[in-house]
Amino acid sequence: MDGCCASSPAATAKCSEESAGPVLGAALAPPRHIGAAVPRLPDLLAFSLALADLHCPGVREITSFRTSTVPWLDEPLGYEDWATIDGSCALETLNEQAVSGHMAALHGTVAQQMGVGYGGVYYHLWGNMDPHLAARAQWLSRPRGIEFRPVLEGISRTAAAPVSVWRRFMVLGPGLEFVILGDASLELRIPDGWAAHRVTRTVLS
Repeated sequence: MDGCCASSPAATAKCSEESAGPVLGAALAPPRHIGAAVPRLPDLLAFSLALADLHCPGVREITSFRTSTVPWLDEPLGYEDWATIDGSCALETLNEQAVSGHMAALHGTVAQQMGVGYGGVYYHLWGNMDPHLAARAQWLSRPRGIEFRPVLEGISRTAAAPVSVWRRFMVLGPGLEFVILGDASLELRIPDGWAAHRVTRTVLS
């Protein structure tokens, strides 16, 4: 597991019982995309389920998706692991436990089959769509030098159903600056000058 998200810089200062509130604060970015080589589905599922069963401190939920494309790799098929965390300090424990003990063999099996992988850390801007249920993702990049919020708010309002909007918190790979998550009906009107890549996501089961 190579990445996750924090709700805000202030929320990343500590991970403790006191810092974890009832509101979903940290959302996750796709920590791992698998492009050129596609691991066997049972191996991916075994790793993802075992990682979730570890109940790492600060990690609320982990979901793996098959994706219709990996835009920045120009690949027709990929996979994403999304983790919801309470703050960026949860990453150290998550990274350590993902390759320790009985997880080492599971991680090694998947790693040997993958072509290339990237991570990213994203934080929640607004919207109520559960990132672990989102069937579509619209990745976006703004023109240089513009204030993003007014335009991004306008884009998100063109959706016919609830969405959640995320912004890159840490650059760990080629993922775009923003992602808007929604259900299978997600269609957005994108202004000229914005780069946009729509991806269909299917929860692995």
